[in-house]
Amino acid sequence: MFNQIKIALGKDKKYTRCHPVLSGRVHVEKPFYELFAEEVKQLGRIFREHVSEKHVDRVLGDGCVAATGSGDSFAAALVLASLAGENGEAIDPLEAIAAAKHRSLTRRGCTLAAISIGGRTKSVLELSELYASRRGRVVCYTAKDTPLAKRACSEVVEVTYPGTVMGVGAARQLVLLGLIAKSLGYEPRLGSLSTPCAWLRADMFTGLAESLGTAIYAANKLYEIYAKPVRWEYLEQLVHAPIYSARSVTVFYTATTPRKRLDEITKTLREAGIKVYKIPATRTPWDNAVTQTAYVLSCIARQAAKDKVAEPAYRKHPGLEPLTRLIYG
Repeated sequence: MFNQIKIALGKDKKYTRCHPVLSGRVHVEKPFYELFAEEVKQLGRIFREHVSEKHVDRVLGDGCVAATGSGDSFAAALVLASLAGENGEAIDPLEAIAAAKHRSLTRRGCTLAAISIGGRTKSVLELSELYASRRGRVVCYTAKDTPLAKRACSEVVEVTYPGTVMGVGAARQLVLLGLIAKSLGYEPRLGSLSTPCAWLRADMFTGLAESLGTAIYAANKLYEIYAKPVRWEYLEQLVHAPIYSARSVTVFYTATTPRKRLDEITKTLREAGIKVYKIPATRTPWDNAVTQTAYVLSCIARQAAKDKVAEPAYRKHPGLEPLTRLIYG
């Protein structure tokens, strides 16, 4: 299904790099799809060591919480906001700066949950510093000794697995979500899904609450690895207008909404001639957030191996250097 994109990626080149999964700093020569598959095979161990066996203080859960992040971190911010209770909201960092939202949020006594594992995302760092300058409380989810941790945080929940595979964040998103859950007082459990991976073919991904974060994350990975133009939408907005440009839709089910209502929506979409792929939800929202994320990674890893993706497509983009400068300053 990805044949056209596969041709654009070129031959199966080898890359010498420090292996992101093995302990120690042993250099190996492997293409992306092998490194990615190796990390995905170890998701259970990584989750256990960096989430289940780690103590995290409950630093969120009372009062207003505004979650912010960019890219994969924005997907995590949406999950956090949807499961932080009725006073949770997700904010785009650049939009928040433009609208000076830090002023109203600090007046309300909201905590800013700033998510940036590398701690260098320019807009997240700027918003966090503005928030801190008004004596607002900033809880940061970041790796150790990052600029964000040093310059803007009241408290830090350290993400102890910050690695990527050729720049593609995989297992670290699972760890991030698990640590966010624990900081809210939940103990997430990583389950498994046996649903086939045909959903990767869909024109659009959608979901509600925590599963919308999964839909965005899945779209991000396909953009990075394949440069595949897949879109994500809020479920309600999808059925009003964007649906007319889609022949197929993947719906990530949420654990917060009765399945009967979601089934009604997917049934109606099928009656309208839309191919629908349903990704089931696990029993609780936080279990669902981590389990669906692991499932997404597993499916994409299998497809990348099938297509022998030697290098993520984003690395071949001619505008990579200025775009990186735009993001990180």
